Amino acid sequence: MLPNPPGMLARVTDETHDLKADALRAQILGLVREYHQVAFPESQFVPGSSPIPVSGRVFDDDDLVKLVDSSLDFWLTTGRFAHEFERDFAKRMGLPPLPAGQLRILGQPRGPRHAHIANAR
Repeated sequence: MLPNPPGMLARVTDETHDLKADALRAQILGLVREYHQVAFPESQFVPGSSPIPVSGRVFDDDDLVKLVDSSLDFWLTTGRFAHEFERDFAKRMGLPPLPAGQLRILGQPRGPRHAHIANAR
């Protein structure tokens, strides 16, 4: 048997780990979708009879899945979903895309003292 090239075992182990992690994530997100269906079943709105939550909280299974998916990355501030939002927001506003994590609020002063870069990795 020939010896493995340096780093080969680590790559195979990493790939196996990634496949297992991806499979678990898919299973968790499937369960979250199923949970939403059971815990928050759709009901017909009947004017004058159906309750209206004072918080105005309206969400669907996709919202709950996105919430759990982002928490599995353990990005407590910004991460891939923020990057996606920034890209889509800039496109919708007709703005050129900014580097990830550098969405600037209009009117916000520029410069290192005032810059907010959320994703310095």
